Amino acid sequence: MITKKNYRVCIAFGDGNPKTTEVVAKNGIEAIDTAKALHPGARTVHVLGISDEPAPVEHPFFADEPDIEEDPSTYLKQRQIDICVQMRKEGKTHRQIADCLGVGKTTVGSWLKQYG
Repeated sequence: MITKKNYRVCIAFGDGNPKTTEVVAKNGIEAIDTAKALHPGARTVHVLGISDEPAPVEHPFFADEPDIEEDPSTYLKQRQIDICVQMRKEGKTHRQIADCLGVGKTTVGSWLKQYG
């Protein structure tokens, strides 16, 4: 059984005001990936340490999400696509979406053509 822990992470958006938050993950790499998925506009994410409190049994982020242990990269790409489609519905331009997700305009266009 894999136990998940609360990780304190620092998320920087490039505006000079980094944000410190906690994410639930099984290791530091997953903590970074989870923080990036929760904050797609983040430029950098650093793990500050493990929280003293144990991870909650039910965390809202994992409540309705599939088990991603098999292939986290596929899960994260799908999250980016979902965010891309949602941002376009909100009226964001391809450039704004690309900058936020850290992908190219062409990728945004392909995703929207295929999924949006």
